[in-house]
Amino acid sequence: MKRPSILYITYGNMFRTTGFAEQVRAEVAELARRGYPLTLLAFENYTEFSRQASGRLALDDLCRSAGARLVPVPTFAETRDSFRPLRRMLDGAAMMLAALARRADILHAHHLTAIRLALSVGRLLRRPVVADLHGVQAAEYLYGGASESDPAYRRFVDDERRAVLDADLTFVVSEAFKRYVIDEYGAAEDKILVTPSCADTNEFRIDENARAGIRAEIGVGDRPVIAFVGSAQGYHVFDEVLRFVQAAREIRPDVFALVLTTDPEAVRSALSEADLGDSSAVRRVPHAEVPRWLNAADLGLLLREPSLVNAVASPVKAAEYLACGLPLAISEGVGDLSALVRQEKLGVVVETLDGKAYAGAARRFFAGWEGSDREALRARCRRAAVRRLSWESCMKTFDAAYRRLRPECFVEN
Repeated sequence: MKRPSILYITYGNMFRTTGFAEQVRAEVAELARRGYPLTLLAFENYTEFSRQASGRLALDDLCRSAGARLVPVPTFAETRDSFRPLRRMLDGAAMMLAALARRADILHAHHLTAIRLALSVGRLLRRPVVADLHGVQAAEYLYGGASESDPAYRRFVDDERRAVLDADLTFVVSEAFKRYVIDEYGAAEDKILVTPSCADTNEFRIDENARAGIRAEIGVGDRPVIAFVGSAQGYHVFDEVLRFVQAAREIRPDVFALVLTTDPEAVRSALSEADLGDSSAVRRVPHAEVPRWLNAADLGLLLREPSLVNAVASPVKAAEYLACGLPLAISEGVGDLSALVRQEKLGVVVETLDGKAYAGAARRFFAGWEGSDREALRARCRRAAVRRLSWESCMKTFDAAYRRLRPECFVEN
C-alpha cells in the first residue's frame, strides 16, 4: 500500500543516548518499516553537532537500515536570545526546503520549538501538522529550578497552548496528559491522541537463558534481585531508590540490587555510602544489552516525586521492565502506569516517598512473590506490555491518525 510521506522533525538530543532519543529512533524505525516514506529532520545546536559526530553517524545508520533518511541540521543554541529571530528564520527555511524536497504529506514534530516552526511551515505549504508532546515542557523547566517569572517559562506555556490548539492532531503520552491539556487549554478532545512510551517487545522479552547467565555472572543464586535503570541525578531520585532497597532488606536480608546506569562511579559511591556495596552490582551496558540484564531481576523500581512532570509522564522504563516480565514497584501518580500496575496486579504501588511506605510495599510484594506462581506473574507483566505498551499496539494510533489527516495518500498498489 502507498502511504503518505512523513517529515519527522526533532529539535535537540537526538545524537546522544537518552530516553527521548531512544523513543524517537524507535518510532522512526517502526514507521519506516511499515512502509511510510520518512525523513528525519534533526535540528541540533552547533556544539552538539560537532561534538557528537559518532552519534550522528549511528543515527544515520539506523535510519538507512530502516529505510528512512536522516537530514541533520546545525542550529544556534536554544538559550541564546540574541540569535532567536535569525535562528527561527534559518530553521524555518531549512524545514520548508526539506518538506518540499521530500514531498512531505504530513509534518510530525517533537519538541515545542520544532512544533512552532512546523505550524508556520505547514500553514504556508498547506500540510497537516502532528504535534508530539512527551511531557509538559513548562513544568519540566520549573522542575529544573527555574522561576515562573522567567521569560522562557512563559514561552513554553504559550508554545504549548499553540501546539494543542493549532496542530491538526496532538499526540500525548498518557490519558492524564490528555486531561491536562483539555482542562488547561480547552483543547478539543477528539484532536488529542494518546501514544504512550513503548518498548520493542521483540528485543525486550522474557529470556530464561539470559536470566540464568546474568544471575550466575553476578553470583546471586536464588536471592531476590531489585533492578533500577537510570542515573544518580535528577528526577530518578536515586536517594529514594537506596532507601527502598534498604527497607526491602529489612524484610528480606538477602535482597540484591542491580543498577544499570550511565554514571557507574557515582552510583557505586552512593551504594557504598548506603552500606549496600556488597549487596549490589553496577553495570554500564549498551541499550541493546539492557533486556538481558533486566531478565536477571525480580522487581523493577520506578520511583518519582509527586509533580505535574510525573503526573502526566510515561517513562519508557516501565514498558521495558514489563516486557521482560519484570513486575514494578512504582510511585503513586505516575501518568497512567500506577493505576495499570494496581488494576492488573503487575507489582506494587508505593504511596509516598518514605521509609514506612517502602517497607509496606516491599512486604506486600514479597508476600505475593513467595506465595504465588512467579512464572504466572512474569507472564502477566509481559502480556500487559504487549497489549498496552508495545510498538505493535501503538502504531495502530499512528496509522489511524495519518489516515485521518491524509486519507487520499493511502492507495492500494
